[in-house]
Amino acid sequence: MRLIIVILVLLISCTKKEAVKEQENQANSQLVMLSAKQAQNVNIGLCKIENRPISREIAVNGMLHVPPQNLVSITAVGGGFIENTSLLPGSKVYKGQTIVSIHNPEYITLQQDYIEAKNKLEYLELEFQRQETLSTQNITSAQALQSSTADYKTIKTKVKALAVRLKAFGFDPNTVNMDNITQNLSIKSPINGYVTKVNVNIGKFVNPTDVLFEIANTQHLHIELNVFEKDISFLQKGQKILVGLPDGSKQRKAYIHLIGREIAADRTIAVHAHLEKEDTELIPGMYVKALIESGNKQTFCLPDEAICFSNNTKIIFVKRDKNIYEAIQVVTGDSDKGYTEIIIDKNNELLNAQIVCKGNYSLLAKKDNVDEE
Repeated sequence: MRLIIVILVLLISCTKKEAVKEQENQANSQLVMLSAKQAQNVNIGLCKIENRPISREIAVNGMLHVPPQNLVSITAVGGGFIENTSLLPGSKVYKGQTIVSIHNPEYITLQQDYIEAKNKLEYLELEFQRQETLSTQNITSAQALQSSTADYKTIKTKVKALAVRLKAFGFDPNTVNMDNITQNLSIKSPINGYVTKVNVNIGKFVNPTDVLFEIANTQHLHIELNVFEKDISFLQKGQKILVGLPDGSKQRKAYIHLIGREIAADRTIAVHAHLEKEDTELIPGMYVKALIESGNKQTFCLPDEAICFSNNTKIIFVKRDKNIYEAIQVVTGDSDKGYTEIIIDKNNELLNAQIVCKGNYSLLAKKDNVDEE
């Protein structure tokens, strides 16, 4: 019985010693000790945390858009049959260029009504002037003058209304006369730009509400960025932006033009930006990545090379004694020009510590080997 008790005591003692040893190993697992030879091979370089200005950058996504005033939908107010067009998506067009021809017999009736009303106006204007002259000489009655005046004003109104209608259809009232009545109408481009959509073909009948083409003037593209509400307070009109395409091509400079006033369902706010220099290589609808510069701030920083990445954490090594270094997890902020912000308070002991900025990945490899053991 005594033998059994002695054995149990020894087992418990050994277990406790192993547990204590394990705790000591865990406590020392953040320390890395180098031999003199290892230290010479690693060639450690040291630096200190600096208090320096750093630019805050907000990374956002967005898309290139054409402003509403630079995007035109072409319609045929009177409708009709497509007679001729040669446009394809991507075709360049110029202001005043004929882009499609349409024919509709109703155009003849409209022109006929205008010409007849205009001829009648000439007659009634002369009759009105004659009645006015006779009235001043007391040769005609006031009633005759009133009747002539009413007829003249009625037909004058009708001519103006028909002229407005002709313009709406696409005809020039000044050129409409009995010698050039036509059922064909040529629709011209109101802007310079590129055709983005073609919805017609020859022989197709189109209604007044049908969009035949869409033309975009791509010389003044703007960028619509989606900024999370947590970052919106850092933005203001005129701030500079660096814009890049997913293919990694050259970055373009832009600036904030407008900041939206509505939060979307995904908690983002639309921010409109303009390019500083127009770029003909860009196409509406392109996806972009942008960095918004939101000013400088004075903060604690380390060189980028002083920060290691291990298991989704960021680590720095602090010199504790000769050839002894401690791995410390840190929280970082913004990065700028080779420096990264370290989130610590002004009383943190790291401010006076010697931090490894060269050879730290060798220390990390040795630390990881210790952890595995």
